[in-house]
Amino acid sequence: MHMAYKGEEKQYAYAKESKREGSKVLTPTIYLGKVADRELGVFYKPERGFFTLDCETRQYGPPRPASSIPRIPAKTGRWPSAAPSSSTPSCTRPA
Repeated sequence: MHMAYKGEEKQYAYAKESKREGSKVLTPTIYLGKVADRELGVFYKPERGFFTLDCETRQYGPPRPASSIPRIPAKTGRWPSAAPSSSTPSCTRPA
């Protein structure tokens, strides 16, 4: 399982896993929502709130304490832009 990200100003995350059935390549995708903190692997969906995903066990978990999660600015209503980081998230594409 690996993570895929879309968007520049607002980033959205997907968990993907490639499987092969004969000559076909299937890529089941799980939409994780908005990226709250890419370095910590924290995502946000209205129905789930802030959460993390462990790719090895495929279990959702709670994020770190709320003080480490960025807040949405009240005036703009937008997430701060999440620049790609040099650290690797817990889910990486196999080499």
